Amino acid sequence: MDIQILPLTRDNFRADSLDGFIRHQQVTECWRNVGGEWKLLPNAYTEDWDLPRLRGEAAALLHTIDAGIPVIGAFEGQKVVGFSRLGGRLGSRGQYMELTGYQVSAPYRGQGIGRRLFESACEAARSTGADKLYISAHSSRESQAAYRALGCVHAQEVDPVRAEQEPFDVQMEYDLRPVPVIRFGVPGDLPSWMALVRRVAWNFPGLETEAALQEHAATVAKFIDKDNAICAVEGDCVIGVLLFSRRLNMLCCMAVAPEHRRRRIAQRMLGLMMTIADPARDLIVTTFREGDPKGDAPRAFYRKNGFVPAELVVENDYPCQTFVRKEAIHE
Repeated sequence: MDIQILPLTRDNFRADSLDGFIRHQQVTECWRNVGGEWKLLPNAYTEDWDLPRLRGEAAALLHTIDAGIPVIGAFEGQKVVGFSRLGGRLGSRGQYMELTGYQVSAPYRGQGIGRRLFESACEAARSTGADKLYISAHSSRESQAAYRALGCVHAQEVDPVRAEQEPFDVQMEYDLRPVPVIRFGVPGDLPSWMALVRRVAWNFPGLETEAALQEHAATVAKFIDKDNAICAVEGDCVIGVLLFSRRLNMLCCMAVAPEHRRRRIAQRMLGLMMTIADPARDLIVTTFREGDPKGDAPRAFYRKNGFVPAELVVENDYPCQTFVRKEAIHE
């Protein structure tokens, strides 16, 4: 079967181009947010599009085409067997471009057509400068599995209008940005490294003054010289940093630029750090105490990665707590 993925235009798409399209889905279970926890619950129904609905969808696609917004089609000859449609910008920073339509005709599913349509939509969204796709996605078990397989996750910033319009949909996103490079720092990284540190210094006790920041820059330079500094780099910009003491077997500090969080950058930096950590000794890190709002995210991260709370300490006149990972447990 020769399937072509092409932009939809007035030349290759008409008001009746979806008349033979089969939008059929037999649903047995759907994901629901119950008390803040996602659960798969029984919910049986059949979804089909009749001819009026197909004509309405075709009209919406033509309207999008006329507006100059990308619409991509999957063609078997002249027959449209799938499509993906983009919409407008969403998000507090306009970081999202919405994926407003994404369908493959039932007889053509399971052949990789959906992935090709999705990738084409991603490329079109990237060309506009969008950072992410936003998807108000069908909550069925099968649909969610398909979106997850493509790399979609729960939206970091939920659009209230979409959530209200489709209360049973799952609000999702897909990161369009290239995967950051995780590597050991080099001297040329220092200016960009410190630019990130200055942005997040408010969250690190002891970095409140210019003198403290200058001293920290000197410390980073020493760690870089000893191959104890790890960074995440996108283009020429450092977007994540980690310092590790081999002598103490200690993660000294770690930070990710706010707009780049939830991209597994911290996880990947920790993974590289583990290649130089001493497996015969406990691994330690100091973070905020329980009940400190600053500590919610880091404490959850360290627990997820096998660290457990240990002694209470004070660093830079700020109450903290040591977390320990027993390396023998993780061998």
